[in-house]
Amino acid sequence: RGVATLHAAAVRTPAGAALLLGRSGDGKSSLAAALVDRGHALVADDVAAVVLNGARATVLPGCATLRLWKHTLDKMRVAHRAGSRIRGTLEKFWVPAPRVCDEPLPVSAAFVLTSHNRADIRIESLPPAAAFRMFTAHAHRRRVMDAMGQRPAHFRAATAIARDVPVMRVTRPVHPFLLKELADRVEARMAPRSPSRGRKIGGNAGRPYSAPAAASTRCRPVAARASAPAVVWLSSWPKSGNTWLRAVLTNYLADDDQPASINALVGGGGRCRAELDEYLGVASADMTDAEVTRHLPAFRKALVERSLAEQQPRHEPVFVKTHEAHRLPSGAARFPRAGAVGVVYLVRNPLDVAVSYAHHLNWSVDRTIERMNDPAACEAGNAHGIYPELPEPLTTWSGHVAGWTEQTAQPVHVARYEDLLADPRGQFGAIVRFTGLEWDGPRLDRAIERSAFHRLRQQEVADGFAEKQPTAPSFFRAGVAGQWRSALQAAQVQAIVDAHGDVMERFGYLP
Repeated sequence: RGVATLHAAAVRTPAGAALLLGRSGDGKSSLAAALVDRGHALVADDVAAVVLNGARATVLPGCATLRLWKHTLDKMRVAHRAGSRIRGTLEKFWVPAPRVCDEPLPVSAAFVLTSHNRADIRIESLPPAAAFRMFTAHAHRRRVMDAMGQRPAHFRAATAIARDVPVMRVTRPVHPFLLKELADRVEARMAPRSPSRGRKIGGNAGRPYSAPAAASTRCRPVAARASAPAVVWLSSWPKSGNTWLRAVLTNYLADDDQPASINALVGGGGRCRAELDEYLGVASADMTDAEVTRHLPAFRKALVERSLAEQQPRHEPVFVKTHEAHRLPSGAARFPRAGAVGVVYLVRNPLDVAVSYAHHLNWSVDRTIERMNDPAACEAGNAHGIYPELPEPLTTWSGHVAGWTEQTAQPVHVARYEDLLADPRGQFGAIVRFTGLEWDGPRLDRAIERSAFHRLRQQEVADGFAEKQPTAPSFFRAGVAGQWRSALQAAQVQAIVDAHGDVMERFGYLP
């Protein structure tokens, strides 16, 4: 209908409407609620409709309610107004806003929310070109927009905002959320600056516009290759060496003078919640874990097909990391066979996994062992909050290992973490050959050296690591085998052996 829709909340300021853009889990609704608590009126939550009033971008008033998780409500004065749950099993509620704006407002500022694993809040002004790209990335339901031929409307609205108002990227800590401090910083930057930061685009700013539907463009989760493209699944239970393997593969493919960035490793494109939302056309943030899980096989198949179809002049396979169990509770396979080289599966002594995983989650060892023994174990579940990553159903440690290593749908190459430590050149070399990469011994030696644990730790200290759990002190810890001997009590060892002894014996892990 010519209305640009942004994945954003909006609140009223003395100068107009401040847009709060971000993906699910970035904190749009929480920040909007905090600002409403401070006296600002709610204009829109989650979806902001923008039209051009003359040459100026204007936000239309949306619904009068917020959607907030319980842990956010507990911090706010609006908590006593919370209504019904959004879904039966989610700790997420409808909250009527005490102050609502019911008239269109000109956009006076825009804040693009994101997060990092550091302790500080950072706000940086974006130049018009970078701001425009942000508005393109945060279009609401881009596939629907493209299918309806509404890209021109979004283009014009994004151009007007990027050209005429201050746009800022706000990076906050993942944990703790620091909602009060975030609201302080954003509220202080809501005052408008002088317009026309960039060159005016004149001629037909207020004229109704129509054009043929634009060609659909969608972000790729992973790269593709032109000759015999294929996928390699990189699977493991958490803290079993998957990130180390990805670092070696990334350095092997790049073969640069410097180690590859730990924040740009291959294989990390399969868990993006925003891509699932685009695929489904509805918000997975309001789904239960079971509902998300049910859609994952078809979603993953679509990602693979798209990656293989969008061929590029490269010769390496498409790597996709996963910690998910191989099959759904119904017995259906989660991972498509078509177009796949196979699976590289990493297995590690569960006694050491318990120590490393407890550090990773910042949990007690006993609680971690309970998760390893739980058939319903799941990473990044939806029940109590939302994450930018999709849930990963794990099942038990032994169920995970057996499910992947005993399946016959795809070829599987199994590598023990302890063997990678003892013979990195031989073991990583076998993985390189299995994946179909060109074998180069000196190049592999350089990749292994640039992926040494002390180098990975140095990068994490210097630059942070996006995949670190926000409550954990660090991601890269020791990178050794046998620490369980001094870290676990006899009863803890026995609990793991009782639950997983058969699979441990198979892989030589019985103490």
